[in-house]
Amino acid sequence: MTDSATTPIRALFFDMDGTLLTRRPGAPNTIGPYNLFHILEEMAIQNRLPATEIKSRMNRLREKDMFWEWAEFIVALELDPVAFWDFAYHREVEFLGPTTPELVPMMERLKAAGFQLYITSNNPLTGILHKLRILGLGDMHGAPLFSQLLGFSDIRALKTDSEFWLRALARTGWAPADVAVIGVPDDKYGEELAAWIILKPGASASEEAIREFCRGQIAHYKIPRYVRFKDELPMTVTGKPQKFLMREAMADELGVGGG
Repeated sequence: MTDSATTPIRALFFDMDGTLLTRRPGAPNTIGPYNLFHILEEMAIQNRLPATEIKSRMNRLREKDMFWEWAEFIVALELDPVAFWDFAYHREVEFLGPTTPELVPMMERLKAAGFQLYITSNNPLTGILHKLRILGLGDMHGAPLFSQLLGFSDIRALKTDSEFWLRALARTGWAPADVAVIGVPDDKYGEELAAWIILKPGASASEEAIREFCRGQIAHYKIPRYVRFKDELPMTVTGKPQKFLMREAMADELGVGGG
């Protein structure tokens, strides 16, 4: 496993609403349309859809026991998507703004320093992109500042629950069930690094993706030359990886001296 005492953490997670956006100073002191559900209803009413029909259609979608997308509500309420997102932007900026003026420059400095930045939200992806537009980051077509936008509306856990953040971590694709790194003989350098990785069920990765993830986060000579995905690691009775067996297996595979 990674030694946290010698390898610095190079990834940061931001909660979309609570961390990045807050009530704008001087905003109207009313409940107001603070979320997209209110704004959907407001625009549908402007389009002369009866209020009872709006409630009925929205409730049917909300009760679905599956991942939902804002696009589903837009279609169900017969709204034009481009017009809706533009209307939602202008309505919400009346109430919401960046947590601090320094927030965006701070994140840009972190990105330039090699940190991978992730946004987490219990909103779908289109909702995150909408809030990023309010924040002044990117547009509706993307947000290059962030490594990944982790939007998922299929989880009922609160953001204060560990399940929410464990799910977010798992969705980055960098949450293996276990990993061990060993040295294997090399004719030129004497030794090269090899990583054996057990992925969690349903997760996927490639050798190059693992190496690319390491670049810029650890010294280049610590990036494993060889990456192997395994179903299990050879373990001792006390639960520690038997690295000598892994080393011998890699030596046999590569046709080099076991040492």
